[in-house]
Amino acid sequence: MTKPISDKAEVAVEYPDKLYIGTFAHTARFDAHLDQSGIALTLELPGPDDQRKSVHHALSLSAICRGSERFGKKCRGDST
Repeated sequence: MTKPISDKAEVAVEYPDKLYIGTFAHTARFDAHLDQSGIALTLELPGPDDQRKSVHHALSLSAICRGSERFGKKCRGDST
């Protein structure tokens, strides 16, 4: 079940020779859910074929834990 985006979400995908940036604002919708494998996030902008876009992103729980641990160390000022 999708819900409206109350503010704005921006997605950037960078390749060596290209950069794609998409903005999802008030007319867009999102869905997020957590299961045993991790978190899944979908951003959707409905509309005509030439304007419609979507992003599907999945993060494993182990990647989230490693990232959270590194973020916590950075916030505490740990250099390791």
